[in-house]
Amino acid sequence: MHHSLRFALAAAFALAIAGPAFAQWIDYKTPGLPRTADGKVNLKAPLPRTADGKPDLTGIWRFEPKSDVGAALEASGPQPWIVEASKKYMHELGRDDTGVHCLPSGPRAFLGADFAKFIQTPAVTTVLYESMEFRQIFTDGRPLPADPNPTWMGYSIGRWEGNTLVVTSHGFNDRTFLGGLGYKHSEALKVTERFTRHDLGHMTVEITLEDPKAYAKPAKIVVDAELRADTELIEYVCAENERSRPHLIGTADDDRKLQVKLDPAVLARYAGRFRFPPFLPGDKDLFVTFTVKDDALAVEIERGPTLTALPVSQTRFLAQGVSVDFVPGPNGVVNEVVVTIVEGELKGVRVK
Repeated sequence: MHHSLRFALAAAFALAIAGPAFAQWIDYKTPGLPRTADGKVNLKAPLPRTADGKPDLTGIWRFEPKSDVGAALEASGPQPWIVEASKKYMHELGRDDTGVHCLPSGPRAFLGADFAKFIQTPAVTTVLYESMEFRQIFTDGRPLPADPNPTWMGYSIGRWEGNTLVVTSHGFNDRTFLGGLGYKHSEALKVTERFTRHDLGHMTVEITLEDPKAYAKPAKIVVDAELRADTELIEYVCAENERSRPHLIGTADDDRKLQVKLDPAVLARYAGRFRFPPFLPGDKDLFVTFTVKDDALAVEIERGPTLTALPVSQTRFLAQGVSVDFVPGPNGVVNEVVVTIVEGELKGVRVK
């Protein structure tokens, strides 16, 4: 399902591995949208406005950060306890991630979501996620609660600055993560989002994360949003038939125990840029760059983190417990790579 992998390499390689969809309305055409001659939604059409002239954010959106969230958090000066928590998270291959425990994503959902449905009214904008999490952004003039009971998704108020909706949120509990590499936060976290819709299908969200108890300075992240038309949310219940957690007992040390020494010339064969096809309809291709680093490979994921893949055979590598297999052709040239996660195989093709 869409939100089954949200951590470490699996999250970066596969934000969503969508199986066959048989739900109602999954391909129902959204009424009232301008379309091109071939029937596709014209995402570059003018943005819709409400009766009072404000941009109308209503619709289903895909949110994706323009750059690596982990790098932004690292640059903001995390406290030692944040760094140690991240190291522990990575060492344990993310097994204590809230997604693994079928708990809400918290503010991480603000930074990236495959499907987030906005329903805008003058007094409140509701945001619905397939995981059945939700947000209420109140625009009726109320202040933030002075002493909030900490919650998973926090408390949010909004105001308009011209064509930009500015949302301030606080009151989060400290059990969730920021990004996919185990960076935590405290209950002092404050999130400011600036939603600017440019046209029918595109929106930019400038997000500032402030947590003086956890980071020396604010982290600023820019998120791209694209309208998901002609579809609908599909209910996702993480805890339904959940059987994986008892088996998540490995650590990064298990990969190191299997590591073998490869000739530098062999490692060099695998360096290059590979393109992976879209994981969801309407998505763009994902590019991953492999470079030789020491006796292993650095795995640079587009818009995501750079991780290390350790060789365990002449063609197989392990990166955070995920198998990466390079496929030599008849002449020995490597033009394909296969990443295997629990949901299946992801095949990439060399482009450089």
